[in-house]
Amino acid sequence: LIGERECLQRLNKKEEMEQVQKQIEAIQFLYEKTEYVPIKEEILLFLFIPNHRSMIMNNDMIRELRMFQNLSQEELSDGICAPETLSRIEKQKRKPQRRILDALLKKLNYERNRYQGYVITDNYYVYELVGEINECGYKGNVKQQRELLEKLKHLIDLEIPVNRQYVEYMEMIRKGDYGEISNIQEIVESERLLKLTLKDYDNKIYRALSRMEFLIILNIAICFKIEAKYQESDNIYRQIIEYYGDMTSKNQVDSMGLFYVNYVGMLEESDRLVEAEKVGWKGIRFLIGCGLGDKLGTLLGNIACIYEKGITKEAERMGKACLRNSYRLLMLYENPNDAKVISDYYIKKYGESIN
Repeated sequence: LIGERECLQRLNKKEEMEQVQKQIEAIQFLYEKTEYVPIKEEILLFLFIPNHRSMIMNNDMIRELRMFQNLSQEELSDGICAPETLSRIEKQKRKPQRRILDALLKKLNYERNRYQGYVITDNYYVYELVGEINECGYKGNVKQQRELLEKLKHLIDLEIPVNRQYVEYMEMIRKGDYGEISNIQEIVESERLLKLTLKDYDNKIYRALSRMEFLIILNIAICFKIEAKYQESDNIYRQIIEYYGDMTSKNQVDSMGLFYVNYVGMLEESDRLVEAEKVGWKGIRFLIGCGLGDKLGTLLGNIACIYEKGITKEAERMGKACLRNSYRLLMLYENPNDAKVISDYYIKKYGESIN
């Protein structure tokens, strides 16, 4: 971002330069509030991940991680594949086989759970497709998401419970968004889908969850919150805390990000403001450390709601600062729909432009 700002300055593109400067300030605001000092590789991940569901390990990321570890193509490929094969993968002239990709990332000390998708397949392209579907959901591209989901159905084995669970969950979420099913019906359907893989589930988490199971349980908690059934919602969140301890599980990186966003929202709505603020900033630190920059804008917007319920001048100042930086981060991660909601609310409340 700093390099981009300097380039824009040399090109005399003042408006674009100011926008980038504000995005830099938003990131600095988070670092200062959490007293977080990132290492170089964490900054790379923080800015690289384009969406909040599942990072697709592409040619650029493989090359960048290799270079950060000062490895040549010959050193990284040794014992895995020919250097020429790695070169073609990095230049995006060849899709890596699953075995090769696993071995490369293991050698780079990079965890498989950070890039794998929500389905079971040997087709690398399918993982990319799932990433696109999830990104469409994040950006609100409903029509494109539906088209890609139909395409996915023909590429995976729906007799496999995990695959069926993913497809039917995405279809259920669409129905919920369009009001075709109620929140209560969505809870019932979510529990049915959960039992495709978590067969003995009875409102109690009894083992480590897969990504999809985690998302389904979170969705149940969200539906309870929407229905103002805060006790039922809180029971689910507390089970997650109890099972995953301090909420740093590497197996649930992106899911824990969603956990923070929704748990803070539930705590704020039920007026548990002290707890909400504490959990909120802990979540911000978690998201930064895991490279989940795309969720920061949403969580920061939830934290702003906490401060807006305060009565002091400092609370008002923090509320405005959180809203402004929430907007900047949402724009940075190409979420203009949510950014517009924040901007419109800011103008209505404070009578001034968020910029």
